[in-house]
Amino acid sequence: MKSKSKAEIANTLIKMVSCIWLVVLMGGLVYFLYRYLDLEIDDDSGAEMVLSHLISKGGPFIRHDWYYSSEIRIINTQLVYSTVFRFLQNWHVVRIVGNVIMYVILLVVMWYLSKQLHIKYSFPLFAAVLILPISHDYYLNALHSAYLLPHITLSGLMLAMFLHYSQADKKKMQYFLIAGLNVISFFVGLGGIRHLIVFFMPLLLSCVFIVYQARHELLQKKAIRDIRVVRTAVALELSMAAFLGFVVNR
Repeated sequence: MKSKSKAEIANTLIKMVSCIWLVVLMGGLVYFLYRYLDLEIDDDSGAEMVLSHLISKGGPFIRHDWYYSSEIRIINTQLVYSTVFRFLQNWHVVRIVGNVIMYVILLVVMWYLSKQLHIKYSFPLFAAVLILPISHDYYLNALHSAYLLPHITLSGLMLAMFLHYSQADKKKMQYFLIAGLNVISFFVGLGGIRHLIVFFMPLLLSCVFIVYQARHELLQKKAIRDIRVVRTAVALELSMAAFLGFVVNR
């Protein structure tokens, strides 16, 4: 049997420590929420739960009479909390279970993203950092009240699907990913301007910059179907789908 090199042993140890760290962090976070969640509930957190409770009683998932700042709740926390409310009635437990479900969804999406980035070996460390309360603001807005969790998760999902499309060999998979991305982009746009600014604009500008950097090569080869050009066209299309959702929202 071939013995493992020192580098392989070190990588195995890093993976094991990262996995243990991830499990400990998740357990500690859930325990902390269970003990102290109610101590930091504010009017925004309460409003999220009230909306979710109304939806669970038979209201539509997408409501046009409920606003948070300038955003209509579309793909957001109410989808998870209202579903949990259909099985549980204790608001404290609903909040904790809903948060844990969103943590798990976030980690699944980030595993998908790490796979597309070819860094699966770093996923446990990557995931542990995501649920680490690195600051009070991050803890409060992402882990405790979960305001930012849907936005982080959706951004990770769309980026992973975009990269998957860029690397996919089969046309059917590419069509499936493009269709899914367009639908998600439209519904994300319905939620307001946030994702247009923090995701679609940077994505489109990055693709344009890459094409600009390779402009001489692309012009010489007349490579209109080069993946860099195609990616830019797709990024523009997705931005337009999100903008259409934003216009409908307005």
